[in-house]
Amino acid sequence: MFTCPVCNFATLTRPPYETWPPPPKVPLRPPYEDQLGTPSYEECSVCRFEFGAEDNPGTRPGQSFEEYRAEWLSKRQLRTSEPDGDHPEKWAALTGRFESYESVPAAQATAALLRRAAKWNDHVIARGSMHDLLFTRIGDEFPFEESLRVSWTDGIYEFLLLAKQSRLVAAADKCRAPNAEDVLDSFLVQLTGGDVPAAPSALDD
Repeated sequence: MFTCPVCNFATLTRPPYETWPPPPKVPLRPPYEDQLGTPSYEECSVCRFEFGAEDNPGTRPGQSFEEYRAEWLSKRQLRTSEPDGDHPEKWAALTGRFESYESVPAAQATAALLRRAAKWNDHVIARGSMHDLLFTRIGDEFPFEESLRVSWTDGIYEFLLLAKQSRLVAAADKCRAPNAEDVLDSFLVQLTGGDVPAAPSALDD
């Protein structure tokens, strides 16, 4: 795991840029790919900074790590007394983001699984990192006590139930698309300690 330079949590599965860590004593300015090479386009699961996008959005000036951190901390403080609601909207937005990557098979497979599992949108939190999924219990904050990571490669979904702040694999499985929803259900039941929701919630189109 690699440490996010914005929030300082070890959430990244790969270096955020081709040259990492940055050369010492070199002042950095966005877009960082000009100095550090190809970005990973991975999104931090804590602060949601997407490397190569937030610092180089194309349609507006990019944000520096420091600028994004200040904005993120400000929003985080405003949310501390508010419930973490609107799960259907967040689930739909995440599904739509994956669907927008039309030329990326892994993103399309992830979006398809999210849509099939929409019944869980009021029961767990779903986060995206690159083309993978991370499910956590509602109210559990980083470092998560337990989490479920789901990835897709060459037609195979892989499920990893992680315990004790992502250091131990508590359970693992692999399957193809026809069985993916049932396997995901079984892992989310383990994660939440509840039952499979009876009826799906509608997602916004």
